[in-house]
Amino acid sequence: MHNPHLSHEKNLTEIFGIPIEGLSADVLMEHMRERRKPFWVVTVNPEILLSCRSRSAYAHAVRQANTRTVDGFGVWLLLRMFGKKTHRVTGADFAERVVAWAAEQRWKVGFFGGGRWHSTQAAADSMKKKYPAVQIVCEEGG
Repeated sequence: MHNPHLSHEKNLTEIFGIPIEGLSADVLMEHMRERRKPFWVVTVNPEILLSCRSRSAYAHAVRQANTRTVDGFGVWLLLRMFGKKTHRVTGADFAERVVAWAAEQRWKVGFFGGGRWHSTQAAADSMKKKYPAVQIVCEEGG
């Protein structure tokens, strides 16, 4: 379900009909800590936006996330060119922050995605080595 609180942030913008909040990693972590229930973050890069543009079901799913961060440099640069000052939060960096916090809390984390160039399972395995207390559920695809 879309979180209306996050969608009213001053940095909100849209590309191809996909809202992008552009919040910092610190603000996202604060929202997650306050919420203390499942929280879906999509890290938006150009490939995701192009997939959203051509696949309406995919776009619908991305819109359902609680928030969307600016992951790719190209997305960040485009928004800057149009005067939008957003934070760039890469999926890898943010995932590590979430996994570290989840390990402290002894919570379960879901990794979804992967595809031709990235292995979700390899990322999950790497995180499990760094944070053995965390439980990670992994689903390849994308």
